[in-house]
Formats: sequence, structure tokens, C-alpha cells
Amino acid sequence: MDTAAQSVVHRWLEKALALMLEHEAELGRLDAVAGDGDHGATMVRGLRAADAALAGATGSIGQLLQQAGAAFADAGGASGALGGALLATAGQQLGDGPCDLPAVTAALQAATDQVARLGKAQPGDKTLHDALYP
Repeated sequence: MDTAAQSVVHRWLEKALALMLEHEAELGRLDAVAGDGDHGATMVRGLRAADAALAGATGSIGQLLQQAGAAFADAGGASGALGGALLATAGQQLGDGPCDLPAVTAALQAATDQVARLGKAQPGDKTLHDALYP
């Protein structure tokens, strides 16, 4: 069991969840302008599912991210699918490591590219891709 990888992924998901909980209502209000207003709730649901999926899970950081991504995708909606793909693609790219700066950079780029492909987005479209692109 790679407890270091499990700890890193779990802590990251906890921090992301805390931020989403803090801004859940605001994200919902912003989403309601052009959508159904569930973005904040979907992100919270996805992050909770991703974190819960790792309870007792073992493996490399790449494997754990893939498991978290699959669980996040089950949260539903476009945000669930894109968030799940983001995590899973980063995990596939990282694999068994190493998890050094070049590897993490490549994983994040691959995940960003996958989100762009799935969402048929490019910089400037005012989508998740704009937040990831920089």
C-alpha cells in the first residue's frame, strides 16, 4: 500500500472540497445565469464521491487519481464528466511515477487537453478549459 500517495490525494481532495463548500452557493448562482444552477452542488457531490472512493484504496498516485476520477464522474452532469476526466487523465499520465515536476506538469497538460477535447473547448470559450489553460 502506498500510504504516501493515498495521503497526498486524500489531502488534495479534502482541500478542494473545503473550497467548493465555501463557494458552493456562489457557484450555483453563477451557473444559474446560463444553466441550471447546480454547479456548486455537483462539484461538492463529485469531490465527496472521489474522496469516499479512496477509503481503503491502495495503489500509486496515478491509480488513486483514476479511481477518484471514476467516482467524480458518477456525480452527474457535465461538471461530473469533465471533473472525472480531469482526475482520471492525470492519473493515467502519472501512472506509477515518478511524480516530479516534469511528470506532474505533463499530467496536468494531458488532463487539460482531455477536458478541451471532451468539451470541444478552446481558450476564450469561458469554460473550465479557461481555468485550466494557464
